[in-house]
Amino acid sequence: MKDYEGFVFQGMVATNTRFSPDSISYAECSGLALLGWDYPSGNGLKEIIDRENIYPVTVLNSITKAQKQILLDNGTVICRQIISDPAILDSLDLSETKKDRVISELRSVCSCC
Repeated sequence: MKDYEGFVFQGMVATNTRFSPDSISYAECSGLALLGWDYPSGNGLKEIIDRENIYPVTVLNSITKAQKQILLDNGTVICRQIISDPAILDSLDLSETKKDRVISELRSVCSCC
């Protein structure tokens, strides 16, 4: 198809868990790309998250699971979205003290901020 000239397509399996040695062996033999928590070595999800500072809101301990779901439902997936716009927390109906605690945790998680 003309729209896809110059593009290369490849199968890939991505997961936030680990791959077994057998699955890595199979993927290497068959040309299947893998992206897992610690695979490929040095460029797995953990390294990408740390390097790019893209921690999901689900890592926050200062809010409940239900509050995390509200954020996700509203399109807030990454912690730095809240750091950029703390008004996002208004949807959680938190006290000012609680908001301050959440923002403090966010700054700790996203040490660049």
